[in-house]
This record gives sequence, structure tokens and C-alpha cells, in this order.
Amino acid sequence: ESNLVNGDGTSPCIVNCVGYDSVPWDLGAWAVTKYLKQKHDATCYEAFGHTGKSKGGVSGGTIASALHLMANTPMATMKRMGSPHFLTKNEQGPSDND
Repeated sequence: ESNLVNGDGTSPCIVNCVGYDSVPWDLGAWAVTKYLKQKHDATCYEAFGHTGKSKGGVSGGTIASALHLMANTPMATMKRMGSPHFLTKNEQGPSDND
């Protein structure tokens, strides 16, 4: 949309549907901004999320994944997975001894 211009004269980058269902929007937005920075030296200054009405439920694949996880993952690890920092390099969630 050529008529969109930021205050500094640059054009905004609008990315539609960066996440839904299996990929959270914030993770999708992060991946897109990382790509734009690496490939085009573009910086993301703002990200907005919007959801509308939806209906759905748990799919058979989701149930199978949960059953597989519970059958093959130690309880201590599953507790740590509850931390929002579980996937970070220096995870600061509950330890195996908690």
C-alpha cells in the first residue's frame, strides 16, 4: 500500500497472520522481525496483536502429542516447561529439585 508512510518518510512493513493456532503471534512476530533485520537491516518499532472470534478445540494430534510428552518426559522436566524461560539459554525456572 504505497500511501502508507511513517513520520520519518519510510514505509511501514505490515505482516499479516504471523501466528495463529500452533504458532503464537508473538513468536511469529519475533521471527519475522529477526528475519527482516538480518536480511534487510530493517528494525521493528511496534508490533500489535489482534484476534477475533474463534471456535475450535483440541485436535487428535494435540492429544497424541500430550500423551507422548507425558509418557516420555521426566516430571521434573515437565515442571520446568511451565517456565516462560524454559527455552532460553540460561533458563531460570524451577530446578529438577523443586
